[in-house]
Amino acid sequence: MQQVLVCKNCGSSLSKPVWVYDEALGKRKKNKGWARIPAPIGSGLPEITMQSGFGEYMCPKDTALKYEKPQKHDHFLGLQFSVRPDSLTKAVKPNHYWKIECCGVYPGSKPNLSCKCGNPVGLEFGDCYTLKYILPIPRKTKWKNVKS
Repeated sequence: MQQVLVCKNCGSSLSKPVWVYDEALGKRKKNKGWARIPAPIGSGLPEITMQSGFGEYMCPKDTALKYEKPQKHDHFLGLQFSVRPDSLTKAVKPNHYWKIECCGVYPGSKPNLSCKCGNPVGLEFGDCYTLKYILPIPRKTKWKNVKS
């Protein structure tokens, strides 16, 4: 089933419908830094493999990744998902913490994306030697099932 990321404050859809890959279903190679994660059931998508050296996954378009263990980013605990930037809707806007580093966007320790209502909803990454991805803030966003 596809899901949409939603602002908890105003209910706006922050993403297009996406298929969510679940890292907990993946198979890890012992003593190797990668895992294979099966495609979401019914999606028709390929499995994904961890990008060596980055610690992030190359997800197909219109997908998200649920981490097996919550991620930590400075003072934000429990970041559980990553979303591709091209899956966001126009309801998501850069805010005053938006910073362009030498090669792209890096949020530092503050959320750099807000909903159109002003609610800070995520952190966008995309600077040198990193993949481009969004980490939604769990206290400010939620996932809603949608019909495929």
